Amino acid sequence: MAVTLFRYADADHLGVLDDRDVAEAADAACSRMEASVRSSAPSPNDSATAIASAMRNQNSAIAEMIDDIRSIGTDKLAGDHPAEDWLADWENLIDLREDYADALTRGEQPVLTIPMTDGMPIIARMDDTADCSVAAELAQPPVPGS
Repeated sequence: MAVTLFRYADADHLGVLDDRDVAEAADAACSRMEASVRSSAPSPNDSATAIASAMRNQNSAIAEMIDDIRSIGTDKLAGDHPAEDWLADWENLIDLREDYADALTRGEQPVLTIPMTDGMPIIARMDDTADCSVAAELAQPPVPGS
């Protein structure tokens, strides 16, 4: 009689944060970020300058979330396959939003174009990777006077 043993819980699910420490850090940091982002959300009735300022405040909250998650250490993050890519997506979103805010302050009417990865927008991957579902909102900043 042959007996085979399997270990199920150690496999890294490639599209999901599944390391307990990483997932808990991401959940806590994301909850704080979501609250901050939603409390400082710009309105379409705001001026371009006010929208740009609100977006920059939101970007600071995102950056703080990233820093909080990175504080658990690079080894821990590297052990959970999608963690670094997920954080890079958030950094990319910050950069796109900064460019948008800069264009608003110059009097332009910018368009925020979300990049695609593996045939899907990064915001979809961002929402799928962790329980942090504010990316789609952040990818659609208001247009002044709309």
